[in-house]
Amino acid sequence: MERNSLILSYGDYVIRKNEMDILGSTQWLNDTIIGFYFEYLSRLYPESGGFKFFGPEITQCIKLGSKHDIPVFTGGLECLRKINFMFWPVNDSMDPHDHYGGSHWSLLVFSRRENFFGHFDSTMTAGGGNDIQARRIYEKLAPFVSHSATYQNLLCETQRNGYDCGIHVLCNAEKIADAASKYGRIQGVQTATSDFVAGMRNHLIRLIEKESLRACR
Repeated sequence: MERNSLILSYGDYVIRKNEMDILGSTQWLNDTIIGFYFEYLSRLYPESGGFKFFGPEITQCIKLGSKHDIPVFTGGLECLRKINFMFWPVNDSMDPHDHYGGSHWSLLVFSRRENFFGHFDSTMTAGGGNDIQARRIYEKLAPFVSHSATYQNLLCETQRNGYDCGIHVLCNAEKIADAASKYGRIQGVQTATSDFVAGMRNHLIRLIEKESLRACR
């Protein structure tokens, strides 16, 4: 099978053999895999329930584009001002022509009830990791989401290798969304454990295979 052979079309994302090869290796996750799983999470935790998951391409447009275009990128001011929990995958690329997500991923989450943006970075030391990129996104979004919202770097499991940052983002997004749906907050909730992270690549492969079979019925 060629590396660009179609495996699954899911929402706005097309999974090809290349993505399956990435998942079966120790390569960094690309935008397509991140976007696919955020689309999957958006179906588990829908906008009608107070959740919104933004894809990597939208997050990159927010980071590098004009703040005046943010309502267009994000679905309008009403969405930004009413949704309780919003999730953005953050990469370290500052190149508008880079379609491969840079070399590091982290997660930015807004909690309306707590009125803050929480940044979860699996390589985080104080002020390190993707802190600069995440703060840039926060500073652009805050005027539309909540003028008084603050920004915090929150603790999460530290990655044990140099390639699973994207896996940590997906695991943390799922765990935080689940906790937020139960407790109405993100501060102090349990993020992804090392065991959960270790099983995510296989979980993604099985999920894509399952959705591909479902789409063929």
